[in-house]
Amino acid sequence: MRCFWCILLAFCILSCGNKSTGPVIEPEPIPNHEAGDLVIDLPGGAKMAFIWVEPGTLRSETPMRDLFTGEIFYAIGTMEIPNGYYLGKYELTQQQWEKVMLTSHWPRRDEDEDGFPELDYPAYNISWPEARDFAEKLTDLQDDGIYRLPTSDEWEYASRAGATTRYFFGSSSDSLSNYAWWGKNVDSAQIVGTKLPNPWGFYDIYGNVWEWTQSGRGSRINPTRYIKGGSYDTWALDASSTGFVPAATASRSPQLGVRILREGPKVVQP
Repeated sequence: MRCFWCILLAFCILSCGNKSTGPVIEPEPIPNHEAGDLVIDLPGGAKMAFIWVEPGTLRSETPMRDLFTGEIFYAIGTMEIPNGYYLGKYELTQQQWEKVMLTSHWPRRDEDEDGFPELDYPAYNISWPEARDFAEKLTDLQDDGIYRLPTSDEWEYASRAGATTRYFFGSSSDSLSNYAWWGKNVDSAQIVGTKLPNPWGFYDIYGNVWEWTQSGRGSRINPTRYIKGGSYDTWALDASSTGFVPAATASRSPQLGVRILREGPKVVQP
């Protein structure tokens, strides 16, 4: 079943309903790190790039539908982001996971050509505790700050890049295929960084794989955490800044990955 992670959110959120995917951009090799990126060294020669996000105010205008009248209205919300932080420029890759954790959750190259085994594909099949463990181990290895999962607000703030609309490029999904691998242009995860970035430089902030966040709800018996951004198998509504799904923390799926946050302060590059 397509988009099996999705729950019934349509009763309160207006679906964009737009089937246009826009021009498709052909994949290219993962971009080199740019001046201004914080690039850290991982074991085995791997690297990981982060982008600094200034503190500010998260503002959003979410289209809603009145359940009784059917009329559309916009719910305007604000949330202060008091501290700056670094967020992964890309989704966590398989190579980065393997170098830090010395494990893998995907088919090996010589075993299954139908999987996503290349090193620059996103790490997937990762539960929330495993994503948290990666961040904690990275914190111990680097000894230069705290690495963790972003909160839902921190993730959304970086994804919007100052926009208040559903997408950082506007309210319509017409241009989504320029920036995201999602349900209308692909049927599996793709190499990270092969679509256009958002205005703040983040790649695959929409689509490719869902990204775990710290935020969530639920009891100790059935805890959940919000996953954001949609995946290669989701609708345009989910592959957006506003979309989210509560997922059980033990969940694993080829659609589930993560993007790592490093707490500030900002590092002055030499």
